[in-house]
Amino acid sequence: MAAQSTAKQVLLYQNTVTKPLFFLFITVASGIQYTFWSYLALEAFKDYQQKPPEKHSDKQKEEAESGSTQGTAKRALFESIKEKASSGKWRLGVTLLALTFGSLFAFTSVIYPRRTINKVMYSHSKQALEITTYTPLGGLTSKEVPCLSVWRKGSAQSSHVSLKVKGDIFYYLLGEKNGKFHNPKMFDMIIGTRR
Repeated sequence: MAAQSTAKQVLLYQNTVTKPLFFLFITVASGIQYTFWSYLALEAFKDYQQKPPEKHSDKQKEEAESGSTQGTAKRALFESIKEKASSGKWRLGVTLLALTFGSLFAFTSVIYPRRTINKVMYSHSKQALEITTYTPLGGLTSKEVPCLSVWRKGSAQSSHVSLKVKGDIFYYLLGEKNGKFHNPKMFDMIIGTRR
């Protein structure tokens, strides 16, 4: 019975280049980036809470008045930038920016493998496609969807093709550079353009 069910499935596309270890590497690298940006955000936030604005001492004012005009202008500009950068708004901005960067790295490391296709199988008896993608830790996961719920951008002859599954937010990615279309005409016939 198992041999009959596999005989009714047709392999349309298979990724032959990308190895699962690549996605594990991306996840580890993104985890390191997330840790770095989170630590930077934490330190900026601690500084934001603890640091009162600096006041100039009389000695610094005397030094500024006694210096040359060019040196005084540069020093005044530097002090102005230093005061603005140590203000609460700037530190809070750095905190939020660091959290945003860290979150983007983490989000990308989870979404990119889940949207990169390893293989696409067509089941004639079910009129469905089995889409196999990667997991962030390098494994594989499959999803079966009806043919009418899938449409494509590009054809099997183009270098990049993306699939959209009804109900999913992002597109699935596949391309000629990363794999091989085993039945390009059948692929184009089964998976139509936007429905």
